[in-house]
Amino acid sequence: MLNAAERLALSDDAFKIIADVKNKNVVLIDDVITTGTTLLKLKQALEKSGANVLSAYTLAC
Repeated sequence: MLNAAERLALSDDAFKIIADVKNKNVVLIDDVITTGTTLLKLKQALEKSGANVLSAYTLAC
């Protein structure tokens, strides 16, 4: 299991957006949030692809 520093050091290419999300509104949902890195990296990838990330929700902390 990765610690917080190792998670933040993950490549910015951890997620590849293959759909056309330009100017689309997106809500992120994750099952568990530990460090928040998954949501952060996905948000960055979506915004780089032109999406509008509105909010993020998680089921457990």
